Amino acid sequence: MIIRMARVHWRVELAAEAETLFSEGVIPILSRQAGFIRAQLLGAENETLRIALTAWEDEICYEKFVSSEDMQTITEMFQPMYVDGALPIGTQYHVLRDSKN
Repeated sequence: MIIRMARVHWRVELAAEAETLFSEGVIPILSRQAGFIRAQLLGAENETLRIALTAWEDEICYEKFVSSEDMQTITEMFQPMYVDGALPIGTQYHVLRDSKN
């Protein structure tokens, strides 16, 4: 399993709009991707930092998504919401241990 953690700073005044966009725009796009397992959006109230976590069955599915037009579409959806236009910083991790195993 692969976990992608993307850190991004959203403008505080657009936080509610961005959260809705994540639920109504991003989740449907991710749900149609091969190997997609789950997505979560993390953050603290009144702060700009958000962390988007996605889980993928394997590296092949993850890499296919990252290089897809859908990934670019998601990035562009949030463009007006990024603080100072700074794009998300994504990092991938292999799950080494899991509480369910």
